Amino acid sequence: MEPGGGEIDDQGPQQAALEHRGKERRSFSMTPMKLFSYSSSLLALERYRWYALAMTTLGQAATNILASAFGPLAPFLQDDLHISRAEIGLISTTVALASAPSALFGGRAADRVGERRVLILSAMLGVLAAFLVSMSHGLWSLVLSCLGIGLGTGIQNPA
Repeated sequence: MEPGGGEIDDQGPQQAALEHRGKERRSFSMTPMKLFSYSSSLLALERYRWYALAMTTLGQAATNILASAFGPLAPFLQDDLHISRAEIGLISTTVALASAPSALFGGRAADRVGERRVLILSAMLGVLAAFLVSMSHGLWSLVLSCLGIGLGTGIQNPA
């Protein structure tokens, strides 16, 4: 008992605040439309992030696979384009030489404008370059297309 004759309240101010919040939650749950729209927008944002991560990962994997596929495809490229082994080496070297300096640019750009924008830019560049590789009919068009693949691969790696 308290000196004033009343009983000691076991519920402190924190417990009372928790109970008050519980009442607010119950009253808030009576309006399912607000709760549904709020949670569905958070869910949509979370799904978008995973979707964007999956798309950029697949894009990066595709451009890296394409960049490393010129060695195994060398006999077919030699037959189709009538080029020598040295020119096949030039194609692979173009990819590597383009990706090294563009990686420096990609890291700085990711710090300045954000990783998402840089990854989107590199994915678009990689898709365009992959399309140009598939449409190339000679050595120099293939070399220029591989330059684009190298730029796209180099930009996306540090981001």
